[in-house]
Amino acid sequence: MGIVLLGLDIGTTACKLVAYDTDGARLADASRTYPVERPEKGWAELCPDSVYAAVADLLRELAPVVSRFDGAALAIAAQGEAFVPLDADGRPLMRAPISVDMRGVDAVRLYEDRFGQDEMVATTGHRLSPLATLAKLLWMKQSAADQLARTRRLYCFGEYILHRFGVTPSMDYSMAARTLLFDVMELTWSQTLIDRAGIDESVLPVTVLSGTVIDRLDDGLPDLGLNLPITFVAGGHDQACAALGAGVVAPGAGLYSIGTTEAVALVTNGLQPDMAPMNIPIYPHVAPGRFVALAGSQNGGRVLEWYQCLVGAGHIDDLLSELVDMPAMPILVPHLAGSGSALQDDAAMGVIAGLTFDVTRPEITRAVLEGITFDQRIALDNLQQNGFAVDTLTAVGGGTRSGQWLQIKSDILGIPIRTLKHGAAACAGAAMLAGMGSGALANLDSAISAFVRPASEFRPRPQFAAFYDRKASSYRSVYDAMQPTWKRLREMTSDLSAFKKERR
Repeated sequence: MGIVLLGLDIGTTACKLVAYDTDGARLADASRTYPVERPEKGWAELCPDSVYAAVADLLRELAPVVSRFDGAALAIAAQGEAFVPLDADGRPLMRAPISVDMRGVDAVRLYEDRFGQDEMVATTGHRLSPLATLAKLLWMKQSAADQLARTRRLYCFGEYILHRFGVTPSMDYSMAARTLLFDVMELTWSQTLIDRAGIDESVLPVTVLSGTVIDRLDDGLPDLGLNLPITFVAGGHDQACAALGAGVVAPGAGLYSIGTTEAVALVTNGLQPDMAPMNIPIYPHVAPGRFVALAGSQNGGRVLEWYQCLVGAGHIDDLLSELVDMPAMPILVPHLAGSGSALQDDAAMGVIAGLTFDVTRPEITRAVLEGITFDQRIALDNLQQNGFAVDTLTAVGGGTRSGQWLQIKSDILGIPIRTLKHGAAACAGAAMLAGMGSGALANLDSAISAFVRPASEFRPRPQFAAFYDRKASSYRSVYDAMQPTWKRLREMTSDLSAFKKERR
């Protein structure tokens, strides 16, 4: 029956596997969740064994479908920043800190004081922030030196899963770039940054172009029910894979990823270091010869989930069903985990302004949805002011299930937003890379033609867009006015911690 293409997406809270034929038809899919552990304030970790167990379950579930084929090709789209240090026996030395883990805040400040950010930007296309892999490695150098000294392999989750499959993994350029240890112009590990992290280059995997064949197991993965030859192909960073899966591979096209986190990704043909001071990193796309400018925020779906729990709603859909098609007067600044990338303010907090006795829960719900989107508007404005053109955004992720939210986003951003007939764009992008690497798909154009199928489109409504132009200005005014207050509140946290200790 030919070859089946497998796209595996390893996200922050869940993983998903989709099987496709070479015409881009979706044959089967499955997903599993795993918990984010928070053992200390500001920490956020995943258990590597739990993530692998979830992936193994997915492969077992899809095995009856996959096994009908003569062979399979698999590539992985993985969350950025999260990493797994392994000992000499290939076992994890600790739980994996994920991007939202903030333990590296102090280490970043020390790094800036000593080295500044100019060399970092010129080398990696990024500013160093607490989200980065490097920030956590610098923390390990200070606070977990024994574990760092015992580290013999340093993998992100895509490489860790391949390692568990028995494959010696390679890391593609887009994932390597997210570690902030990689020179994005030379396409090689930076010895200077590696030395500053206190690690040996030998612990890092070989880097390759996305779509490169890594290995082939002729016997497959029999322990997981896959008794057929499997070709393993280098995938990439989940946002870059999602961009490929949405057909976002040329300048003027944009991806809007709406999920636990939010991100806008625009395509460029080259590196533009002048964007890095705005905390909009530019790094290699999984599409060859292109780069991605990524404006991300940790304050996406997480804020909506927090609000759902706060008001005691049974499900997010219950909140959305109450909405009225009318802009909200209250303004929510959704910085529950610091600001979005465009504002790069780790000290920022959330705030609701404009409350009166007349404000209803549906209005606050809408203000939540609006506030999350205003952060992305700031990022898009910065990108467009620096020469990035964007005609249409293709939306992917769980947030695309709500047409109401997509219309709000189009009205706020002033840009048409289209959706795809098939979700799981990161899985689709990974499967496209698997197909191109294995030879089952001829080239990039044929992969996009087979896999990318537009569905709906939401266009900005002039009256709403004009209102949101004014509200965007007010949103920024609230943020600016609150900065001194947030600083004072942060300074009071030590007093609150002391109160809590006294009451124990």
